[in-house]
Amino acid sequence: MVLNIINFYFGACLASFISVIVQKDGLRWRRSYCLSCKNPLTWSELFPIFSFIFQKGTCRHCKKPIPHFLLFIEIVGGITFLKTDWYSKSGLIEFFLCLLLLTMAIFDYYYQEIPFSIFLISFLIVIIKDLLFEQISTLITSVLATSVMIIALGILVLLKNLD
Repeated sequence: MVLNIINFYFGACLASFISVIVQKDGLRWRRSYCLSCKNPLTWSELFPIFSFIFQKGTCRHCKKPIPHFLLFIEIVGGITFLKTDWYSKSGLIEFFLCLLLLTMAIFDYYYQEIPFSIFLISFLIVIIKDLLFEQISTLITSVLATSVMIIALGILVLLKNLD
């Protein structure tokens, strides 16, 4: 039970962090700030879910509403990692796949596109997982299915660039 709570909150923190990275176009080594008034957040405002609830969904400085989507991302991140098994190889692979899928979902929400590099890393992790834990027939199926998706995405990117 305690491990599930820790996993949930760790997932909420990761989701919040990924959302900040995606919103601000990459890692920048500076303090988080309100998107409306640009005031830096204090340490007490950096706790996912709790700070949203305690501040009643508004910025402490400018009183503008914090987007509810950010709370939703944190809750989904918590649920995503709720049952993560950190102590096994398959659990770690599952963790990284969930992390990448969550990152893809956040990118998709903000920009309606997913960076190809994140998709490719996910593909490689699935292949590694299949090599370590599955039978060769499952590996072949995964490679074929993912290859079809990569080809389809490549065609879509080419068509988009031709417009």
